[in-house]
Parts: sequence; C-alpha cells; structure tokens
Amino acid sequence: MKAFISYSSKDKPFARRLAIDLEEKGIEIWFDEWELKVGDSLIDELEKGLQQSDYVIAVLSPNSIDSKWAREELKSALTKSIATSKTIVLPALYKDCDIPIFLVDRIYADFRGDYLVGLNSVVRAIKSASSSLPRSVEVKIEQQQSLTRDDLVILQEMVSDGRITLNKETLSHILTSSLLRRCNFAYWYEFAKDRLSPEALGNLVKSALPFSSDLFPVALEIALCDDAKKAMEMLYRDLGIKSIGDAGHVPLRFHAYLRLCDLLEYLARIPTPTVVKIFVDDMFCAFGDYKFFGLRYATITREPLVLSRLFYFLMEELEELARERIVLVLTEQLADDEFAQLFYSHLNTIREKSHIRARLIQVVNILPPGVRLHLLSICLDDEYRDIKAKARESIFEYEKALFVRLGYQF
Repeated sequence: MKAFISYSSKDKPFARRLAIDLEEKGIEIWFDEWELKVGDSLIDELEKGLQQSDYVIAVLSPNSIDSKWAREELKSALTKSIATSKTIVLPALYKDCDIPIFLVDRIYADFRGDYLVGLNSVVRAIKSASSSLPRSVEVKIEQQQSLTRDDLVILQEMVSDGRITLNKETLSHILTSSLLRRCNFAYWYEFAKDRLSPEALGNLVKSALPFSSDLFPVALEIALCDDAKKAMEMLYRDLGIKSIGDAGHVPLRFHAYLRLCDLLEYLARIPTPTVVKIFVDDMFCAFGDYKFFGLRYATITREPLVLSRLFYFLMEELEELARERIVLVLTEQLADDEFAQLFYSHLNTIREKSHIRARLIQVVNILPPGVRLHLLSICLDDEYRDIKAKARESIFEYEKALFVRLGYQF
C-alpha cells in the first residue's frame, strides 16, 4: 500500500518527519521531496503520485488551508475516493484550523498534543484497511485481466505478512498471472497446494499454457510431481535412461541431449519447486552439459528465485568458464540495479570469504559497472596478494584517477 502526503510547503519539517516515520513502519510513502527531480512537470508528477497511491494523508493546518496546491491535491484525492468507493483520504490534524467542509465528517488523526498518538492512528488506519486486496488488483480480477509483476510482488508481501486471505477464484487468477509473467510461480504454487486439488492445479496450468506439443504433457507430469527424486526418475526414463539410482547424473548421449533441450523449453515455463530443484540445485552441483541446462533453464524462466540461486552458484562455481556463463545470463536477464541488489544481498559473505572474492575477481570485467567498481574497491584492500594483484591489473586506465581520489596508489 502506498500513501501520498499532501501538505503546505510551510509545514515541510512536520511532513518530512511523518514520511520518515511511516516508511519505518513499513508503509510506502509518496513524498514530493523524494520523488520530484529537476525538470519534472510538477502538475504531471503530482497527479501521477496521487493515481499511484492508495491513501492520501492530508496534513491540516492554517498553512495547508491557505495553500492552493494542497487544496487541489485534496480535491483530486476526494474525486478518486468517490470513483473507487474507497475511503482513501486520511486527515492528519497538525495545528488548529478550519477543517475543509468535505473533510468535516471524517475522523482525523490528532497530532496537536502527542505526535506518537497521531502517528499510531495513521498507521492503524492504513494497516487495518490493507487487509483487503488493492483496488487496482480487484478490478483486474473482476475484468479477467492479467496481473503485473508489481501486483504479484505486492500480493506476495501481503500474503506472507498475513494481511490478506485469498479465495480460490482469486488464488487461481494469481497463479495464472504468475505463470504467464514468470514471477515467483514456485511460491504461489507451494501456497496453493494446500488450497487447490492436484487436478485443479493441473487444469489451471494446462489452460494457462495451451501448448499442443506431445512434450507438454510429459513436462507437466514431471513439474507437478511433488517428490523431486521421483520427478528426476521420470525425466531420466523419458530420456531413455533406466534409473539414476544413487549414482547421480550420468553423461548424456546425443539423442538424450537433444530430447532434454526440447523438453526444457516446456519445463522452464512450469517452474514449480520440483523443477527449480532439478534444474538449479541439482544440475549446478553436477558437471558438464548439466550446468548448461541449468543456465538455459534460468534464461527461459526469468524467475527471481532462480536468478537469486544462480548468483549463489556464481560465488561457489569452480570453473571460470561456467562463472562467465552465469554472469552473462544474469546480466542478460537483470537490469544493472537488480544485479547490484543481488550483489549487495551477499556482500557480507563476499567480504568474509576469500575464495569467493578470488572467484569473482576473475570475472570482474564482465560485471555491471557499479558492481564491478565496488568489487574492485573491496579486492584492492584484500589481505591476499593474488586477489589484490588481480584487482589492480583489472582496473582500466581511465578508472585509475577515480581510485587515486579514493586513496589508492598506482
């Protein structure tokens, strides 16, 4: 849920404090000081902020009552409230003033005496109302429109926090959208297993992915098997291999290699936990061609969970060529800031373990620019000479001036 703070510029210190405190309480805030950039159209950006927000917190004071901008924001918010049948305007009484006539019938959060009392009132109002689906999601479900990746991420957070419960119709719609969008289908599948029958899950996948190839039913049977070892046995039988037993993966013959290439195209579009385990956790611990299939799977599915696991294998992979291939897949599938987010989520591990730094520095020159420079700065101070030496030789000439300003000498 996102809240827009409407206020007079003369009340900015109070509004800024409120925005920071609400963010710390887990509420996403649209605050003009954080959102507007030089060159932005003020009217367009304010209108966009209002449209994207589920709530408008109206800071009421003599200053806001006299402010033309604050009045216009409130009118726009009230229009949206009426149109969507949602109570989204939350009055926050900062100082005594004449409350606008269109807000007099609403209970306000009172900040005049105790700031924390007012803050807690706003938090309770938003979080209690957040127990229902966002209106934008409700409309899409009613109109049978596919949910976006952003919708799916928000819904996952709400379900994980226990803020909403889902009926079977809504859950089926979410599952279909996550399958089509390739966004955390493994999570939603696991969540749905206790709520939908195996037959209903199978029918849902079939209707969402109406492939006519004879490979699709084979892929579907493997993907919907909850036992990963049994699923692997099914896969090997289809490839003409009697049993994997306890020997692990066996070398692939040419016809099996081609068959798995074709089958993978369908399995990667049904990324259940079983499929993720087979193509990520199992195959990346194997050898040779199996690593290739794991990489190919990650390229097709684009699932956040899979790409996150791929970064883990990037840090642990022994073969430099395999590390290079992993980096190429990740940079192809992720924006630079998304790659950076994965890097920073493992930063403590990278700092603590020299063998990981030694592996990453070998592929530093094909990493996204921001991640590359950060890794170089870490390795230039490394306790191990070979890591430090590799970092120094990886720095381009035009970058040396930057590192000199940071205190390094060449």
